[in-house]
Amino acid sequence: KQTNVGPEQVKAPLLSLLHRVWPCITHIAKQFSSHEIVISSLNEFLLIVISLNDDAKDVSLLLEACEIAVSIIDAATAQQKKSTAFIPIMEFVEETVDIFGHQAEVHAASLQSVGTPSTEMAQNLHMIIENLVRKTFGIARVSSGITDANMDSLPGTFSVCRACIRRCPLLLVNLNLAVDGTNVQNAFAASLNVAMLSVTSREVDVVRAAFLYLNDTFLLAAVSVQTEDIRHSSAIKCTEAVNLFRVKLVSVLI
Repeated sequence: KQTNVGPEQVKAPLLSLLHRVWPCITHIAKQFSSHEIVISSLNEFLLIVISLNDDAKDVSLLLEACEIAVSIIDAATAQQKKSTAFIPIMEFVEETVDIFGHQAEVHAASLQSVGTPSTEMAQNLHMIIENLVRKTFGIARVSSGITDANMDSLPGTFSVCRACIRRCPLLLVNLNLAVDGTNVQNAFAASLNVAMLSVTSREVDVVRAAFLYLNDTFLLAAVSVQTEDIRHSSAIKCTEAVNLFRVKLVSVLI
């Protein structure tokens, strides 16, 4: 009996097994993602995958996990599944941002010529998270405004946004969305606008999620300008965007 078996010794054979069964998982995701029970089960599986790879040493496996999540979103969108079917995948996106967002933020900062130089891993994680967040915004139709938004998916979307504010605010602040194939809209501004208008919703979960997101955003905007880290640049950009919505939010609440 071995007494010195550490986490790495446990992870290695599991990751090797995952690589072997991955084609089967991909096939299931593509062929059966129309079933909500399959989406839910795949979400649980993907959450386990990223927890095993929380050090991001195996970026290829993380990329494949996120590609499965994207394929599920695309398939369910094409089949016009009801927005509640996406809730498990939104949980996966939120967890991915929570675990790897800080590394993606390093690359986001390097694009703004601040912070430490980026690495290939940070660049890959930035690309992965950017794609996942864009897909999440697409589910909720955030760029279309509150009138066309999928209300059932808004709490999950705001939770993903909160994870971004905590872990990679600069990525979110600089993320753009394609609205109609030609025009682009800033994701952060669009999310603030929808959150602001959501506070008068009759859906309790939507109102609560919107207020939590707005609270986190205002806290980030209030970060002291004396700090010199990445979050300082995030706070400055966040403040510029938040200030545009303060007066509007007050008028909505009144």
